Amino acid sequence: MGLTKVLVTGIFTGAFLFVMFASMGFVFWYGTNLVLSGEITPGTVFAVFWAVFGGAIRLGQASPQIGVVISAKIAAGDVLSIIDREPEIDCMSREGLCPPKADGLIEFCNIHFRYPSRPEVKILKGITFK
Repeated sequence: MGLTKVLVTGIFTGAFLFVMFASMGFVFWYGTNLVLSGEITPGTVFAVFWAVFGGAIRLGQASPQIGVVISAKIAAGDVLSIIDREPEIDCMSREGLCPPKADGLIEFCNIHFRYPSRPEVKILKGITFK
């Protein structure tokens, strides 16, 4: 890791921890004032603190997944546009010529395949099937 990256990571980590601990201090200070004025009990301060703190942690854990959800939504839109398109040929129509019987055999010989994103990994290695 370069020095710049380490410095930036350190600054952001420090800023995050500062905000977190400053927020905790503010919550306990404000909660103490409410307890001293008799508006709430100390148990309520702790219950609210841990509920908000736990929610913030879960929200932080969920945030990296937002990009994945957006990518999935875009991919689903592409797939659904193909499914919903109106084909040029009506395969259910009885009009036109129909062959009386179709016989055939499809054979694949010596098939090799690699994904473009990982060309070093062979997926199909000379497979043959009918």
